[in-house]
Amino acid sequence: MERGVQVKRGRGFGVKNLGLFNLALLGKWRWRMLSSSESLWVKVLRSIYGVEAVVRGGLVDVECFKKGSSWWRDLGCLCNRDNGFNKGWFNEGVQRRVGSMGEWRNGVWCWLLNWRMSLFLWEQDEVNVLLNKVEEVSLVHGNEDGWLWVNDKNGTYSVRNAYKVLQNEVRNDNYLHYKRLWTSMVPSKLKCFAWRLFVGGVPTRMNLARRGNIGSLPSTLCAFCGELEESSDHLFFTCSLSYSVWQKLYSLFGIYSILPSSTGSNFLSHWHLFGEAKNFHQQWMTIWFVTIWSLWLVRNKIIFDESSFHLDEVMFIINLHSWNLLSARFKGFSFSFLEWVWNPSSCISYNSHRLYG
Repeated sequence: MERGVQVKRGRGFGVKNLGLFNLALLGKWRWRMLSSSESLWVKVLRSIYGVEAVVRGGLVDVECFKKGSSWWRDLGCLCNRDNGFNKGWFNEGVQRRVGSMGEWRNGVWCWLLNWRMSLFLWEQDEVNVLLNKVEEVSLVHGNEDGWLWVNDKNGTYSVRNAYKVLQNEVRNDNYLHYKRLWTSMVPSKLKCFAWRLFVGGVPTRMNLARRGNIGSLPSTLCAFCGELEESSDHLFFTCSLSYSVWQKLYSLFGIYSILPSSTGSNFLSHWHLFGEAKNFHQQWMTIWFVTIWSLWLVRNKIIFDESSFHLDEVMFIINLHSWNLLSARFKGFSFSFLEWVWNPSSCISYNSHRLYG
C-alpha cells in the first residue's frame, strides 16, 4: 500500500493517502479559526471551550483540548508535539503578522514594546538583544495583521498545499529509518519486528485495547513497571525498567546518554552513538535489534509465564543473542562468549578494524 500512495514521479500509483488528506482537511479548520476569529461559529467555540484556545488557535498545548468532542481533541493534536501523527506540523507552518506593537514614522516601522511592570537592569539587556533581532524583520506598509502560512508563496493555507507538505515530511522522516532497517545484517524476523514497532503494529496492551482484543489481560498497564499504560514507546524506551536496560547496555560500551523516547529517534540515536565510525554500524545496530527483541521476549514471559523482571537476566539474554548473531553474520567475529561479555566494545572495534582496516 505504501507504494500505491507515493506520487507518480516516485514510482508510485498516485493514489491519495487518505490519512494525510484528512490531516490536511483538519488543518483547514485550524486555519479558519485563526483567520476568521470573528465568525459566528468561532464565537460559539469560544463560548464553549474558552477564549485562549480559539483566539490563539490552540498553537500552544492548552487543557481545553483534552476534553470535548473527538473533532475538537483532534484539532488539539495537530499542534501537540507529544501526541498524534506528524507531531506539531501545523505549528511549524504558521507565523503571526503583527502590527500592534509599534507604529510607522516617516515610512519606517518603530517597535513600541509595552511591559506590564518595570524591567530590571538585567532584563533591559535582554530587551536590547530582542530589539536587535526583530529589527531584522522587514514589515510592509499597508498590510493588515493576520496569520501567514509559510509553506505557500501567497501565505494562505490550502488543503492541497498542506497535503504536499505532509507527504514530504512523511517521506523524509521515514526514508532514512526504513533504509537502514532493511539493509541491516540481522534475520528477517528481527527486521519485521522492528518495522512493526516503527508503524505502531506491535501488540502491546494499549494497541490491543484500541482494537478491542484485550481478552483476559487484567489491564493496559505496562507489564514491566505496572505504573503507566503499555504503549510501544513506553514499553521499549521510557519505562523505568527498560530504560535501565538501555543504560546498562550503553555503559558496557562507555556510553552515557539521555535516550530519545520514540522508536525512530531512538533508532537513529543508536546509529550515531558511535560517531563517524561507519565500520562499526552494522555490528552496532545488531545490538539494537537484539535489545528490542529481548525486551519483547521478557515482556511476554512476564505475562504468560508469570515470571518477574530481573535486570541481570535481561542483560544475559541480550548478550547471548547478540554474540550468537555477530558470530554467525559477521566474518572474522571469533571471540568467545566470555570475551564478548567482558568487553563487547573491544570485540566490535577489533573486528571492524580487522575487516575494514
